[in-house]
Amino acid sequence: AFYLLGCMFYLGTGLSSHAILDAHSMSNTNAPADGAPWANIGRVNGPSGIYIAAGWVLTAAHVGAGDFTLGTITLPYDGISHRLTNSDGTVTDMILFHVSQTAPVPSLPLASSPPTINTIVDFIGTGYIASSGPVPIGNYTGFTWALTSARSWGNNKVALINYVYNAGFGNVTLFSTEFDATGQTSDECQATGGDSGSGVFQKSGAVWQLVGMSDLVTEEPNQPANTSVYGNSTFAAQIATYRSQILAWLGSIPPTLSVMKSGNAVNVCWPDPGLAYTLQTTPKLVLTGWSTVIQPQVATNGMICVSVPTTNSASFFRLQR
Repeated sequence: AFYLLGCMFYLGTGLSSHAILDAHSMSNTNAPADGAPWANIGRVNGPSGIYIAAGWVLTAAHVGAGDFTLGTITLPYDGISHRLTNSDGTVTDMILFHVSQTAPVPSLPLASSPPTINTIVDFIGTGYIASSGPVPIGNYTGFTWALTSARSWGNNKVALINYVYNAGFGNVTLFSTEFDATGQTSDECQATGGDSGSGVFQKSGAVWQLVGMSDLVTEEPNQPANTSVYGNSTFAAQIATYRSQILAWLGSIPPTLSVMKSGNAVNVCWPDPGLAYTLQTTPKLVLTGWSTVIQPQVATNGMICVSVPTTNSASFFRLQR
């Protein structure tokens, strides 16, 4: 049966909303040592959300837009949201919404292709963790949930890609992982209650990319409530399928420049939008005559800054994409 990971209601054929349960740990509640983007995962309306860039947050449509809590910071929802759609124009169970403050975290690179079957992905979510080790649960072996949610993480191998399913909020193209008793990864995991809208990541070279958004889980026949058992699966929306649409919305609100003196230089900064912008300058505010600032762009605390030496003449700046 499939269950949605945030609403916790039964959908007949079986998908539900959960957080990250690690078969090898009941307390994976610190940032993973492999460097997966822990700081970008927060909470919206109870379940999870993913901070993408420049005030934009991705979550499941069944979770909905709202104020976004990232660590100890709450970022107010500013009323701007966009339901992602499929190629035929129908809606998905994915929503991108905007908050009124920039979070002090880097932008997330978005995968341009789905993960390959049998490769390992990292899950980071804000749902329930295990309250027991593997124990007999009815006819199964698995874990009971500690009904206190926390940001947690685990990993698993990709079992299926390009799977389309509609749990009542529109078709979504998904990939899945299986919670296995044998052949486990280092932190074999399953999504649990509260993980709808959480992030699934994979490293490409030296860069972590967002490859999925947790959306649904399967449960076994007569599986007791508030448990995860071997044989369950987690399904995540495939970011590559919706990448161009997400990038288009990221660029729909132009970034605002700020200028601040720092010693013998001026820092020209803008919110990190996850998109490439060129900083240009001119001594006169005219349409022509703009030149590219060659100084390196430095990303920090959710902002991109360029340090420009001070001069005795006026300078104007703009961004070009």
